[in-house]
Amino acid sequence: MCAKEGVPTMTIPAPISGGTALATKAGTLVIATCEALSSIVLGQLVSPCSAFIYGGSPGIMDMRYGTMVLGAVETILMNCSF
Repeated sequence: MCAKEGVPTMTIPAPISGGTALATKAGTLVIATCEALSSIVLGQLVSPCSAFIYGGSPGIMDMRYGTMVLGAVETILMNCSF
């Protein structure tokens, strides 16, 4: 809807290492990039030359509780590299 109106769009891919993505940091970054690029493609199909803000929030999974650990060093490294 935003792309039709000319409003910049941002999707926030948040794959979780060991949960919804591969267990490696590199694999999680590949999944996050693919999710962001697929959003760009969909926006461009709706309205060519529409603006898109690229970003995301990949993280790691705490296997004990099944939650995303936002303060882990690996999460911060992946967010800086994304």
